[in-house]
Amino acid sequence: MLRKWIILTTYAHNLTGESAMAIHAPLVTGSWICCVPRLIIAPQAFLKPMRPSSFKLPVNPDAVAVGIFSGNVKLHLNYFPNIIHDMEMLPPNTVHRIRIQRANLPDRDRSSDALPPPTAKLLGPVGILPALGVVLAAGLLILAIVQNDGAAVVALVLLSITSSLTGIGSLWKLQLQKRPASKRVIPMSDVLIRNTKGTFLVVHCDEAVARELYFTQEICYYRLEYKIFRICSGLATFAHMAGVIFLANCTWILQAAIGLAYIILNGSYWFGAVLPPQLAWNLEIFDVFWHADIDPATQLRINPRKKEPKSYTECLWEVAKITETMRWAKLSGTGIVPATQAWDEWVEKAEQNCVSNPDWEFAKALSECLKKYENDGKPHLVSGQTELMEPEPPAGGSGK
Repeated sequence: MLRKWIILTTYAHNLTGESAMAIHAPLVTGSWICCVPRLIIAPQAFLKPMRPSSFKLPVNPDAVAVGIFSGNVKLHLNYFPNIIHDMEMLPPNTVHRIRIQRANLPDRDRSSDALPPPTAKLLGPVGILPALGVVLAAGLLILAIVQNDGAAVVALVLLSITSSLTGIGSLWKLQLQKRPASKRVIPMSDVLIRNTKGTFLVVHCDEAVARELYFTQEICYYRLEYKIFRICSGLATFAHMAGVIFLANCTWILQAAIGLAYIILNGSYWFGAVLPPQLAWNLEIFDVFWHADIDPATQLRINPRKKEPKSYTECLWEVAKITETMRWAKLSGTGIVPATQAWDEWVEKAEQNCVSNPDWEFAKALSECLKKYENDGKPHLVSGQTELMEPEPPAGGSGK
């Protein structure tokens, strides 16, 4: 009875850990560490008969990136700039400014194709969690040898081989599209990012960084051919099934030890899944400088995460004064401003005043535009349409 309970507990933790393993899959399979034999939770998360033609990193669909001068539009925020900016931690209806560039590289080299992409940190979850799996596998293997449990030795070897085969078949490398090297001066290509909370971030950068981070797809290419993946997946499936069968024939001591090891792994992977993604990736290849906002009362620098919220219109006007243009608001599909005649006229007026008249009364101008087009957007009767009218209540009654 105890043996059955241990097997069921181990299998249950293996299933519950599948979602945690799916979260770590982009990190684990992006480094050669995934090829090291070790114990992992939910190896079935990798055991798939087919794989997509290209692996795509998750994006933030609640933000839009707009090229202020280039006119490029991306209706989501890519994976790495979403990690770098962490806009969800910024207060809503606020405006922020940063400058971002490639770290420790002269201007003439920042557009080279030799620029390395972001890599996973070995001291982050991608390195620590596999190391834990190796330590547990080695410790259990030694215990199985000491206990003279041949079934446990075979089970541990097969389960460890499963992780290596799945890692080899799914190993990928990242490639970010870069601007071709040129002797000409790289133009500025500032980017405006806005999320659904009304948080605006003005990013000052050149065209190379803008294209690399914001306006191209982060494509992950598999290192091995599809045929090799099918072979690795088939062998891994066989090794996993055989490992489970041999695990059922282990002594109760080894079954309890292996069950405890999977419980530890399951908790560790869940803990690693909730850690900030900044701890997993090496993003020091980019230098990020936040614009210093000074409190006029205390003359002290304001923490970007503690800025006081403003109205949405005030944020638009502040961004207009920073960028000295309203071109970004005119681009279709961004949803930054409503597509009405009143807002179109306000945007035109803001375009005329954002440089020459910083004290322009933007709120009053918007009220005038809205009043001027107060009937804009209301339904109108067309030819042949019958107007819907509520029936009049009977005379002398309340209509109830």
